[in-house]
Amino acid sequence: MDKDVVGKEIGPFSYVTWERKIRQFVEATEDKNPLYVDEEFARRSKHKGNIVPPAMANAYFVGMPIWSVIEVCKIDRARGLHAEQEYEFIKPVKPCTLLSTYYKIVDIYEKKGLNFAIIEGVTKDEEGDIVVKGKITLIER
Repeated sequence: MDKDVVGKEIGPFSYVTWERKIRQFVEATEDKNPLYVDEEFARRSKHKGNIVPPAMANAYFVGMPIWSVIEVCKIDRARGLHAEQEYEFIKPVKPCTLLSTYYKIVDIYEKKGLNFAIIEGVTKDEEGDIVVKGKITLIER
């Protein structure tokens, strides 16, 4: 790994929360929360309409953007592992919203013969509001 990239910011990475993708996610996970699938129920809720399942953050927060992080950190893909992630959900995401995820490489260190990269990020909606904050840990064996 390249320790010289600590402090580097990467992004934005864009993702649209298309209704079709939400339906596919709900079907795959069998999470039939009416806030995700029942427009009438969701309209009467405090959200005033459907929201995106929070677990879909894997698609827009990690998903494709992680490959850019791997490249910038110079992690050997054959030896790399996605070890951990954590999220703090700030604001519910609505269907058909353009999201932008930004990363910052905050630390790269070695421990017990393994290399670790710590990446923090935020995802913002079209209004520029933060919807998710998170942290990802990558390991190179």
